[in-house]
Amino acid sequence: MRAASLCDAVQAIVMLVAALLLPLPAIVFLASWDSLLSSLAVLGPATSDWFGGKSGVVALAFAVGAFGLGFAVPGQPHAMVRFLAAKDEAVLRRARWIALAWMVVSLGAVLICGWCARLLYDGLQHPEQALFALARRLLPPSIAAVFVTSLVWAIVLSTASPMLAIASQFAVEFRRAAAPLSLAWSRFAVVVTAILAIIVSLFIPLGLVEQGLLALTALGAAFGPLLLVRLSGKRIRPGSALGAMWAGFILTLLFHLLPDSPGDFLERVLPFVAALGIALTGGERRRNPDRADRSQETVHDRVPI
Repeated sequence: MRAASLCDAVQAIVMLVAALLLPLPAIVFLASWDSLLSSLAVLGPATSDWFGGKSGVVALAFAVGAFGLGFAVPGQPHAMVRFLAAKDEAVLRRARWIALAWMVVSLGAVLICGWCARLLYDGLQHPEQALFALARRLLPPSIAAVFVTSLVWAIVLSTASPMLAIASQFAVEFRRAAAPLSLAWSRFAVVVTAILAIIVSLFIPLGLVEQGLLALTALGAAFGPLLLVRLSGKRIRPGSALGAMWAGFILTLLFHLLPDSPGDFLERVLPFVAALGIALTGGERRRNPDRADRSQETVHDRVPI
């Protein structure tokens, strides 16, 4: 946990420094900040308007769809591990404000980088590589090499989070002397899911960003609602938990295959809401939220203390 957290801290710092410094030579090249804003206005409302030139219900769906990416975060395995590792409520409160502040600053910085790259390199084939393009084309070779190496290093460090999730799963499973049959099925499901993920990545033509967002939203809709309901102090019956997971996952895939809605509202929000509804209707409040679940009952759960 300490190693993965250190990797995340280094990655966040490197990305933030790069995103804050790279717009400076781009703005100098564009002459001024006013020139940047006026040039964006020339490109049309799709670039200069916060809602992409949309209005009314369509603009609302666009905004909610953008917020839908945030709904998916609690369902990511490495995020769940960090929730479990929090020492107390004070740590969670501090982490909440630190995360919000970092996201506001970092997303604002990369948004400016994207604007600059959009104006300077209109023919950029891979928009997700805007930071690399700004570093290579605007900076001297020696300084550009430092920026590119740092960005690649930050991307490599992101592998610490999935490795942390895998290590946590092994730690939980091998800690038990006699695992129930359900864990054997879960191991089998993990292997099947990994094979299917490899097949999908090899044979379905998806872009890098599209693949990442699909995986993010599918995992978020499958596991995020369960985590939120459990944190509220409710048990979830096994059938309802399974139904919530499959409903969130399958609906995300189905809406992904349909034509895109404004802000991908259907794909990012409706599966999450459907899975949350199933989890809530299939839950029952625990008299003591600190007690173990039915699958982890001890003698104290069956005998009054």
